[in-house]
Amino acid sequence: MISNLSQKEVLILLLLEEKPPSRDFSLKNLPGESKVDVVARLILSLFPSFVETMAPQLQVLFTKESPWLLEVHKLPVEPSTPCDELEVAALIKKALNNEPLPEGASFHWQPVDNVGGYLRAIRAQGYQMFQLTENGQPLSHYKSVFQKEAKLCFVLGGRQDISIEYEAIITSLGGRKVSLGHKAYLASSCTTYLFYRLEKWLAE
Repeated sequence: MISNLSQKEVLILLLLEEKPPSRDFSLKNLPGESKVDVVARLILSLFPSFVETMAPQLQVLFTKESPWLLEVHKLPVEPSTPCDELEVAALIKKALNNEPLPEGASFHWQPVDNVGGYLRAIRAQGYQMFQLTENGQPLSHYKSVFQKEAKLCFVLGGRQDISIEYEAIITSLGGRKVSLGHKAYLASSCTTYLFYRLEKWLAE
């Protein structure tokens, strides 16, 4: 299955029960500004570590008030930039204000009319959806599905679980609940562990 590694599309969807950050948010107070610190660490956990094997994508949906979506596909080409969450947060802010980004960086913001409609659109694109939660099936239970399907979407919350409303929509779309174990993980640790397991299984 080695030849198929680069074709595997893995979308990480972070649903944050937060309002979008303001265009002038302070880089000195990331935890207090729509959890931008959580988003920055998640970005660092995904890129560019697994680019050669699984083509990860990240979408962060801020669901409160007027929902906005942040899409991230790549960090800058220069490996020394960015190197920490503060510099990633600066890229998030630049993209929010439509300012030029460093070469190779792909950060894009857009408004979302309806969260439910957005989730349905992901499913319509052919993604198999999985919700990361403590009370789901063990990750290994779906090993064969992960190996077979070309497009995988893993949905997780920030520092709290996904709302009952959005969880119901994901379930109605055929989304399955999976667990990384009994230990509680931060969002960035979740994705690091998830990609570690996927990489091993896809190489079999």
